[in-house]
Amino acid sequence: MKANYGIDAPTVVLYLFIAGAGCVVTAFVPGLPSIAQAIFIWIGFSWLLTDLIMISGSKVFKLRLRDRLLDSLQLSGNERALDIGCGRGLMLIGLAKRLPNGKAVGIDLWNKSDQSGNTEQAALTNARKEKVEDRVEIETGDMRRMPFEHQSFDCVVSSWAIHNIQDAAGREAAVLEAVRVLKPGGRLAIVDIFNVKDYAETLRILRMDGITISKPNYLFLIPTRTVRAMKPIKATVDKNLTLS
Repeated sequence: MKANYGIDAPTVVLYLFIAGAGCVVTAFVPGLPSIAQAIFIWIGFSWLLTDLIMISGSKVFKLRLRDRLLDSLQLSGNERALDIGCGRGLMLIGLAKRLPNGKAVGIDLWNKSDQSGNTEQAALTNARKEKVEDRVEIETGDMRRMPFEHQSFDCVVSSWAIHNIQDAAGREAAVLEAVRVLKPGGRLAIVDIFNVKDYAETLRILRMDGITISKPNYLFLIPTRTVRAMKPIKATVDKNLTLS
């Protein structure tokens, strides 16, 4: 059996399907003017197509993006890597596959409104199906206050997760935490649909090296971008990292 990484934004997907199907059904109500029928059909199929694109993004295209991103990190195989907001294990398991002598750690609060069936058990089940359960560790925790020692990971990634924090201060705190737990010389990659420029600005203030923002990818229609950075080799130890 293959791993199942769920559907992102399941409530949005459901509402789009209901609205689209409702419009198509309404178009065939007896006595409706032809212009109204055409409008309802156009709107209905537009929403259903949007729904299909979002499902395809969750089931196919985000896996392809994951593999390209993780391959580009050129991991040696013995690192300790962290996936922030790991969900059902998309990035986490991708990391574990590339770490035969390392460890992939995931942290999440398991919010099912962000991803369908989002549970710790689902992530562990996927790890078992992908035969990497021995290289995976999972923590339940808040990405704004992670229970990890400072400078304890060689690589930190996060995918479509930080934007779920509603306030800017909270998102900034999550980026600060990602930098805090990263070792000097370690690499950071954040994939998201919103606020990527804000993440990059926070990283600039923290004097991270090699900050880049990718071109947009439209796998969920809303542009997905990746911000990357590296922690300076001579970074000072700071257990209570804050912006000045």
